Amino acid sequence: MICRGKHIYIHNLPPEFNSDLVARCRYGITSRLINFCPHTSNDGLGMNLDSKKQRPPRNRSGSAIAAAAAAAAVDDAFRHGWYKTDPYMLEFIFHSRLQSYPCRTSNASMADAFFIPYYARLDALRYLYNTTQQAETHGKKVVEWLKENAGDEWRRNGGCDHFMVLGRTTSWDFDVVSDGVVESWGTGILSLPRMKNVTTVLLERKPWLENEQAVPYPTSFHPSSVLELYRWLAKVRSVERRSLFAFAGATRAHLKDSIRSRLLQQCSESAACSLINCHQLQCSNHNPKPIMNVFLRSKFCLQPRGNIPTHRLTFDGMIAGCIPVFFHEHSAYTQYTLHFPSHRKSYSVYISEEQITLGTSIEAELLKFSEDKIEQMRETIVSFIPKLLYARHSHAAGFQSVQGDAFDTTLEGVLQKVARYKEQLNLS
Repeated sequence: MICRGKHIYIHNLPPEFNSDLVARCRYGITSRLINFCPHTSNDGLGMNLDSKKQRPPRNRSGSAIAAAAAAAAVDDAFRHGWYKTDPYMLEFIFHSRLQSYPCRTSNASMADAFFIPYYARLDALRYLYNTTQQAETHGKKVVEWLKENAGDEWRRNGGCDHFMVLGRTTSWDFDVVSDGVVESWGTGILSLPRMKNVTTVLLERKPWLENEQAVPYPTSFHPSSVLELYRWLAKVRSVERRSLFAFAGATRAHLKDSIRSRLLQQCSESAACSLINCHQLQCSNHNPKPIMNVFLRSKFCLQPRGNIPTHRLTFDGMIAGCIPVFFHEHSAYTQYTLHFPSHRKSYSVYISEEQITLGTSIEAELLKFSEDKIEQMRETIVSFIPKLLYARHSHAAGFQSVQGDAFDTTLEGVLQKVARYKEQLNLS
């Protein structure tokens, strides 16, 4: 790997800002019963998914046996590279990968960019669930440490050559300070003056902020070889898709203007839709098989907003080759600019929320697409699935032959951002 312009220096933060937080995974960060120890295994990818093949039961009709056998065949695809991944372990996942990054340097003077290995999302738990902690102070100790221990590097470009990862779905959770006080849910780390210049990698960004970059939610698939990747892509291409569209979700009583209830109703009333009602089935991120089996058999997947514009199901659907149907710009198009093609119609369908409110039939809209067009769109998705995956850490180097994975794509984008910031500083 050619490292010119790609050298990264990792600040040696005290363990209280990262590894100690992971070590306290069993009820140790807050008074709440939050145990995330299972999610810390395999460098943050979680425990291996139990994928023992099930035999079809006896005394069934021929069609029932055939259906069970088909399900077992799809289930067999989960034997390699699948984990019970919590997407909010993003900080841990990135730090683990960066520690073996081939262009990592121990000489700060050689660095093109600096990584701050602060597990801000984990540390935020003690502020979010403990009223005795002042949430507006979140991150101040890290800034003070950088000022005292990395003064030259921290001051040189005003923090513009630094980046960090936040394992949260939205930056709103970390930028909610008004007049020096956090007024609602969240903390004030991104409101700190010195953090304004730091590039922040997170699961959902404020689209108007240049220094924030959204990256794919970690799914449960983390191939350890290109062969495992190709096996999955072959399954995505060959599986029979009998459902026109699918929807995994539930209504949200507190979201009065949400279109989710309309989507749920349209799907439940259509013979062409496969519905996973998350009120009846717990749509657990840690056991992806029930949802992935449906997505694999569907041509389109509905991806509406929930509490926030983005969610992990978008990526579960896309790695299954299910063409996403978006209803809001901020659910994808303004977010994942490094990982999705710029030509949105090549891989997705957009139906505005207003259209759904006015009674547009999703089934009628999707039936306008020919089988050839659907196949073309799916093949476009297959072509960039590697960029949506976080490869198994110890074998990630092999993914350079297939354009790199989500980590590689993100890091390349961050380095380009940092280079532009430094160029602007030199010109000013």
